Amino acid sequence: MSSEGIDINLTGLVYGGEFSLQPIELLLNMYPNEEYHTNNVELRIDIDQLEKVRLICKYFTSITNCTFEMGKTSIPPYPPSYSNAEYIEKLLEIPSIRDHLETVNLNSLELKYDLSSLKNFRHLKSLELSSCKISLNQLISSLDTIQPSKVILRSTPYGHHIPILSIDPLYTYLFNNTSITSFSDFNYFCVRSRRILIDLLNHNKTLIDICMTNLTKEELSSQLTIQNSVLQKLYVDSLIESYFIRWNTLSNLKSISFLEFSSDEVKLLENYHYHHLETLKISTLQDESCLVYLLRLNLSFSILIIEKYKSTTPLGNNEILEALQFNRNLKNLTCSCTLDITFLTNLLSITSPIAIKHLTINRDYVKNSNVLQALIGNKYLEHIGFNKRTGENYNNEKNDDFDSIMNLLENNHYLSSIRYTTFETHNTTNDQLEKLSKILDSNYNITKLNIFRVSQFKNIKTIFNNKMIDY
Repeated sequence: MSSEGIDINLTGLVYGGEFSLQPIELLLNMYPNEEYHTNNVELRIDIDQLEKVRLICKYFTSITNCTFEMGKTSIPPYPPSYSNAEYIEKLLEIPSIRDHLETVNLNSLELKYDLSSLKNFRHLKSLELSSCKISLNQLISSLDTIQPSKVILRSTPYGHHIPILSIDPLYTYLFNNTSITSFSDFNYFCVRSRRILIDLLNHNKTLIDICMTNLTKEELSSQLTIQNSVLQKLYVDSLIESYFIRWNTLSNLKSISFLEFSSDEVKLLENYHYHHLETLKISTLQDESCLVYLLRLNLSFSILIIEKYKSTTPLGNNEILEALQFNRNLKNLTCSCTLDITFLTNLLSITSPIAIKHLTINRDYVKNSNVLQALIGNKYLEHIGFNKRTGENYNNEKNDDFDSIMNLLENNHYLSSIRYTTFETHNTTNDQLEKLSKILDSNYNITKLNIFRVSQFKNIKTIFNNKMIDY
């Protein structure tokens, strides 16, 4: 073994206050002179079981990620002999935790004191609180003292409040915070205003990742704008496009989605989101002309997802085809809407260089002989995906398209990945499995096939594993 030690995963060895030493003892017997490292420990123990923590930790030189669920057998949650600070002090006596811990997840705790003692963990970067009872002031004070770079709050502060608790003060605190770069707040016990998010984006210049839920539904003035050139990811669970359209400076956003996409949204991308954007998701495309204009702008996004097309006619014409050939940045195109067959066939038949390497379309098209033949002859695609039909029930699938997929797999040796959602394993015959195995023997380029519910069928899993194909 290498002198750098062995990395192992301890998740699941500790559960419900019980810990089995057998896996560790086996490792010690096999490699008695090795050091052991782990980056994924979940210690699900009661707060008063410190000796069990010591027993686990003495075998490891570094523990970087810990989940603590304490107080499961104690009422009230904390035994009278311990406070938050005292328990943390006990953990600080364990070198493998004190000197290496980077992520702490506290789960289902009643935090009666602030968490300022956590600052003594020398490398702590990430703090996750899940279903924890803590006052808003204590939470703010803890974040201000610990100064983590990543914070995830799940149902924290926990509990029903009458009237419902607004945690806008937490976001006001974040206005001037300079340590946190990633902040996620998933909590339906509390509310936060739509306006506070805009104010946060205009004040904080450190956050690059924000996720929020349960915002109020108040109307916002059309005059409110966002001046933020730092944020890379924004998620809110409703009306997210109402924030994207308020940008009034060059943004750093990596992903943007729109419910409706027309010439107004194209102008917005052209003016403010043209440089760093990687993924553009369009729920409903209004017309083909704005798509042509967008593609010819050659903006930075490499992934384009179009879910619906508002017209009653299929999407696709020669202008879009020419625009796709002109665009040098688009690598991954997903169209869940109905496409014009001639347009799709011509797109797949292009012989000149084109940027697109990944294409996902409705799986109805695999039944079309012209589309299938164009796919077989295609030399520029690396991945093809076929989405299931809207409202389709998997249990009704009869594997009708199996021969078409096998034909594609047998005759196109440029594709490295095929996704088809999904063939039912119980409808797959032994003859079909034998055919699949023989085809894979001669197709050396394919590395991933996501076409079966592999976990339900051992024979298929065996075929893929033997041929080192990901599924």
